[in-house]
Amino acid sequence: MNSENRAINRLCNVNSKVSCHYLIKKNGQIILRYADNPNGSKNKIAGVVSENRRIIGLMPHPERACSNDLANDDGRDILQGLVQGVLV
Repeated sequence: MNSENRAINRLCNVNSKVSCHYLIKKNGQIILRYADNPNGSKNKIAGVVSENRRIIGLMPHPERACSNDLANDDGRDILQGLVQGVLV
């Protein structure tokens, strides 16, 4: 099991008879999905949030791609959107 699926499983009750994907989808905890799923994430899930909306888990690692100094700034928009969402 890859690290993404382990993180998603931690959001769910391990004794639940309902699938983890169903629970986090029902609770609105899936906040980002891959378009092309480059690393095989289950159900293309790329970002999840805790039930209390205080903790976000992202697999794309936008912080590694937020500056031209790092040879890539594709993650800048994701980080700016998250910051704006928190400040609102």
